[in-house]
Amino acid sequence: MKFNSIKEYFYKLYNICYFITLIPLGVYIYLYLEMQSGALAPPPLNSDLLLTIQVGFIIFIILTLTSVHWVVRKKLGSILDVVSLGDRMDAYYSIALFRIGMGVVACSPVESQLWGKRTASPRTGTPSWASQRPMSGPAPWP
Repeated sequence: MKFNSIKEYFYKLYNICYFITLIPLGVYIYLYLEMQSGALAPPPLNSDLLLTIQVGFIIFIILTLTSVHWVVRKKLGSILDVVSLGDRMDAYYSIALFRIGMGVVACSPVESQLWGKRTASPRTGTPSWASQRPMSGPAPWP
């Protein structure tokens, strides 16, 4: 990569990282709008399965972010041995994109939690709003 200054290098790197970071937000908004329009129906899940999935996602996020931190720290330590500033910046570029990309991967299970919100009832003992279907025919007599 050719840059005129270090300032331009970091400016472009930060712009790319911000764009990558906004991907989960765009997916989240898209899924939310699809669910509101009724085009995307939530899968039928019981509360035990939903809790298991949520705990699994939390474990996945913690393991991913911990391993990314370890890998990035190891790679940044290897950059210290490089003499040329240009080679250091090229190596840092790939490490920064890897770190931001893995952060996006770790945050991606949040979108799937939208489905859990539609199957849950606001109060115990009452049906969920997803199970309330429009009535066909005349209204019942009181």
